[in-house]
Amino acid sequence: MTAAILVMLVSVANTPFIADATAEREFIVHRPESIVRSRIEDIQMLWRNMPGVVAITAYDADRWLYQTEREMPFSDPVKTDFVLVRTSNPGVTFHTPELAASNWMSIRLVTKPMADNRTLVSVRTRVRLVRDEGGSIHVFAPLLGESFISDRMEEDLSRMLEIFESNVRRELESMTEITTSADLEP
Repeated sequence: MTAAILVMLVSVANTPFIADATAEREFIVHRPESIVRSRIEDIQMLWRNMPGVVAITAYDADRWLYQTEREMPFSDPVKTDFVLVRTSNPGVTFHTPELAASNWMSIRLVTKPMADNRTLVSVRTRVRLVRDEGGSIHVFAPLLGESFISDRMEEDLSRMLEIFESNVRRELESMTEITTSADLEP
């Protein structure tokens, strides 16, 4: 058994360990689409409402350092930094500009107006982590494999989007009047 594990570890030692996960969610916000759209275009909405985001720091007007931290069983907290830029077409996408980056992420938010001043929000998140060795993602990652780690990441992203939905709805639906993004600054 030990020999089989060693053979497996040696055979994957020369290939990168890739954990890749995607999650999607749709929800309705009881606010007009113009208000919801203007709020989701502000990257700080993610800092206020997305679990695990510890900071978003602007490099300039359209480029940010997006810092996350995640508690993991049998491990120290995992801290991951992503460089993000914003594109619009349709909706807004915050994504890592370099496709080959070792920490790559994309968050796409699209709004669609509905009757009675309601807005449908669609969120799609994808995270890809590439490491020379899986142990830098989690101590057991080399044994558990890319597929297992990617599946756990997908479950985590799905839970994060559930909480994000709740937080966004609470933030936007509790506001009596929205004027500028400065109103929402912590």
